Amino acid sequence: MKRTTKACWNCDSKVLRHFSSLNEKVCHACGTVMPWVLEDGQKPMLGTSRDGEPVNRVINDSPQPRRK
Repeated sequence: MKRTTKACWNCDSKVLRHFSSLNEKVCHACGTVMPWVLEDGQKPMLGTSRDGEPVNRVINDSPQPRRK
């Protein structure tokens, strides 16, 4: 868990657990469950392949060094 810029609605704690597959955040301090929605223009971390199965998106678009 890491500190976030968002705060819990109930206790103002900034330590939230993210459950991206459920689109939820849970406050570590009090257990409040909150919806996790993307901000305007924010890209999702998961995409879909052509057959509809979820796939991980590449976050860093820079080319990766080749292994020898």
